[in-house]
Formats: sequence, C-alpha cells, structure tokens
Amino acid sequence: MIRRVFLLSFLVVTAAFTAEFRSAFPNRIERTWIGPEYWANPLQDWRLVDGRLECAVSGMNRNVNLLTHQLGSGSGDFEMSVRLG
Repeated sequence: MIRRVFLLSFLVVTAAFTAEFRSAFPNRIERTWIGPEYWANPLQDWRLVDGRLECAVSGMNRNVNLLTHQLGSGSGDFEMSVRLG
C-alpha cells in the first residue's frame, strides 16, 4: 500500500480581499473524519494521523476540498503550498 501524507496550507488571494488559511490538524489524534471545513473524497480513504492528513489508499480521484474559502470571479493571484512526506 502506498501512503501519501499531505500537510495542506492554502493562501488565497483575490482582487477584492486577501484571505489566508493554514491547516491545523490536532496532534495525537487518529481518525477518518478530517474536520468540518474539509470534504474528503472518498471519505474512507483519508485520515488524520499525528497532526497530518494521510491518503491511506492509492488510486485515482483522491481529493480533499476546503469548504471555508472560495476563489472569486475577478482577476487576481492564487498561491497554494503543500508539504509532502
């Protein structure tokens, strides 16, 4: 089984405003549900392990969406940083 560990950090910049989001997963917690601000697909393939987000099953179409922020329709910059390992 191939494990991919993701620590997500988002920086969203739009023409109207600047909003920063940095994930803060709890340490010493192991569970499948990653939190109310995320939509994990498929849910059962993602879990929290020691403060990190981990995809436990390799395959196509594994994704996590942040529900609390949205890019605007205006022009602007978008920057996202993800640490793997």
